Amino acid sequence: METDRSFWMGALMALALVMSVAVDVWAEDSVEVESDRLEIDHKARSARFEGNVLAKYGDIALRCDRMTATYSDDGAVISLLASGHVRVSRGDTSATAGKARLDARLGLLVLEGKPVVIRGSDRLEGKRISIHIQSGRLEVTRAKGVFKLGVGNPK
Repeated sequence: METDRSFWMGALMALALVMSVAVDVWAEDSVEVESDRLEIDHKARSARFEGNVLAKYGDIALRCDRMTATYSDDGAVISLLASGHVRVSRGDTSATAGKARLDARLGLLVLEGKPVVIRGSDRLEGKRISIHIQSGRLEVTRAKGVFKLGVGNPK
């Protein structure tokens, strides 16, 4: 019973975190990107960043080895695929994964390749972590977590 309670408390904390991030982040309208190399294919409407990639979106920083962006006719980003030592951070929250995919139209961020999200002493991991940015819904396949419980005697 205590294990179930701990799991649900942790899941609710993770959901609250995602919802607070989603509201602030989705308000931004541009991404700053730095990399060692950039290759643009106008015909395919894609840009490939390689080497020491750093993408900043508001107060969120994404670092990786490679990132490919696809964009629409008007230049708006449709999707991002980050791979190779993916690290995302915002304040005291960080995540690592083998790859991350963002579908801007759906507002969906998917972390795969041993994804781990850490906030303070809380830790959430799984095979795949999907974050629905606008709704704040979080889906974790093969979830495993460690979450700090509040002090006191719950009734």
